[in-house]
Amino acid sequence: MSDINLINNPGIQGSSDIDDSEINVLTDNNHNTGNLSVDINKKTNSSKVYFFVFALFVILSMSIIYFYNYGNIVESNMNKERSFLLEDIISILEDNQTDININLIVFEKKQFFIDFKCTNEESFYKLFNSFSNIIKYNIKGYHIQNNYVLNIKLPWRIENNRNFNIDLLNKELTDLGLDLKQEIFKNKLIMVSDINKIFKFINLITELNLINKFSIEIKQELNIPNNIIYRVIVE
Repeated sequence: MSDINLINNPGIQGSSDIDDSEINVLTDNNHNTGNLSVDINKKTNSSKVYFFVFALFVILSMSIIYFYNYGNIVESNMNKERSFLLEDIISILEDNQTDININLIVFEKKQFFIDFKCTNEESFYKLFNSFSNIIKYNIKGYHIQNNYVLNIKLPWRIENNRNFNIDLLNKELTDLGLDLKQEIFKNKLIMVSDINKIFKFINLITELNLINKFSIEIKQELNIPNNIIYRVIVE
């Protein structure tokens, strides 16, 4: 008679001696390995974010420094070029006084503007060419019937002026003896004179580095034979 196993299931029987604690250890080890991988990924991602933020900060800082320095250099060059052009422009006007009739000279916040007439066609083209050589397209000419008109328009800027006010300017001009008829009215310096003294006034305040500290309007006030009177308003 054969022995028949009626208790265990058919087939190869595995050992039933494996401890539950060993299973738990294996499970815990697998779980810890998974957590370690997640932690490493988190730290790697955090490092990338920190590096990106730091790089962005460095680039931004460098850009600010660059544009600040570039702006200062451009502004400095503009100031030098502006002064150079003004001296040349006034010099040409002075040298050709007999051939022109100046209507208006203005130094304002955004532009420097001159409007004047030439006595004839020859002086018109001569002056147009002279100014074109130094200011290029910033001069425009108009020939309407017998009127020969030239306009000069250049960029300009009035700077903040805290150390030199209208009262000090008035005193300075008086002390230097320019012999201008001048008075202060409603915080404006008003002067009346001929064009020769007006040119001396412009040259003087340019030398004193005050030309771009005030708004200045020079306008023809009275035109009588052999004598043109101008009014100057400084504020």
